[in-house]
Parts: sequence; C-alpha cells; structure tokens
Amino acid sequence: CILFPLASANSDPAEIHVMFLAAPVKVAWKDFSPGHAFFIISLHINSGIKEESYGFYPDSEQKNWFIGGPGVIENEFKKNPKRLSVVEDSFSCMIDETKRKKIYQVIYDWNKERSTNNIDTKDYNLFVRNCIDFIDKILESIEMTRPKRNPIQTPVQYLNELSKIHGDTTPPAAPTGLTILS
Repeated sequence: CILFPLASANSDPAEIHVMFLAAPVKVAWKDFSPGHAFFIISLHINSGIKEESYGFYPDSEQKNWFIGGPGVIENEFKKNPKRLSVVEDSFSCMIDETKRKKIYQVIYDWNKERSTNNIDTKDYNLFVRNCIDFIDKILESIEMTRPKRNPIQTPVQYLNELSKIHGDTTPPAAPTGLTILS
C-alpha cells in the first residue's frame, strides 16, 4: 500500500490538522491485536511541520488488560511506529488553536486522573474503555459529530463510520514526509 502525506509542506504557517487513524484487528499465531485507533496532530510552523501522535493502551505491565487494568496514553511514534504501515482507515480535518488546546486538555485530564486517583477512572478494558473511547472523547472535545459506540466495534469500523458522517472519502495518509511502500 502507498500512504500519502497528511498535508503539504507548503501549507500556511499556523494551520493545524488532526488525523484520526485505525489499524485492523490482527489474529495470528502468538500475535493478536484488537486493532488500534489513534491520532496525529500536525502543526504547521514557519520552520516546517511539527507532528505528535497519541493513542490509549493497556499498561504494558498489566497482564489482564482484556478484562481491565490501568490504561496509559502513549506517543504513537515511539510506541509502535510500524503501525502506520498497516492503517486501513483515516479521517482528517483542520482545527483551530482552541480545539488543539481542547485535545491536549483531554490528554492531560486522562493522565491526571490516572496519576491522582486510587481508583483509576481511565482503566483500559477491551470492551468498555479502549483506544476508540479515547478517540471518541477527543472528537467530543472538539465538538465533532461522532459515530455511535458499541462494545464489539473495531477501530476500523469506528473510523469508517466517522468518515461517512463527515463525507470524507480520502485514502489513508501517513504523517508528512513519511511514505510507506509495501
């Protein structure tokens, strides 16, 4: 597959793009992934494009993540950069600085609740609090219409519905400057 840039390097300074991405379910011998939803924020500045990417995961030390345990927000570029090569669906849009701040507030709130409460309200659970729920909360914070959630929905199904709601039919894209051929 070929992935194309999210935005042109010639974009106006101060443009902010957010892209929501989904990787598929993977079932193979000793290799299972329920799929993954995450996002990339691209901030266009005079010297180029600054990109950050985040997703919600079960804590790597948690062995019973399937039924629940601590969750953690991870930088996708550090956690699993190869995941970009298997993205099956994406949706992107421009946002303003106010919405960008709202996104970072959600990240801060989820991390704050995780670190200050004895009972972690941001536990990871494959069926009721997962990466899709994190993306759903991000979308809510920037006041976008969101797909209905259901406990057996995959990340690709969620992103596909999001794209339908907003009329986006563009192919999946990679972060600026990254072209992946497979």
